[in-house]
Amino acid sequence: QTAVTSHYPAAMCRLSVYVGPPLLMEEILTKPTRSIVSQSQQSRERVLGNVNGDGFGIGWYENVGTRDEEPCVFNSTQPAWTCRNLTRLARKIYAS
Repeated sequence: QTAVTSHYPAAMCRLSVYVGPPLLMEEILTKPTRSIVSQSQQSRERVLGNVNGDGFGIGWYENVGTRDEEPCVFNSTQPAWTCRNLTRLARKIYAS
């Protein structure tokens, strides 16, 4: 099981990748103390203030090993911490 978080200031704020046994996305996105959601609320890298109120997106693959190679994508212009749909989806979608 592997989780990787990287910082790409020129292109995006944060990128996380998970490869391992099935895991609910909430275990990466919303539950941990330093989750992606909490990082957007308490950004240590910001120069002006500490809140990153930008939108976000998540992507995942369903039916791995089938002909459907198109990823599922959910994005929003709302900040992650205000998006109830993100919280609901993260409780139901498995990453692997």
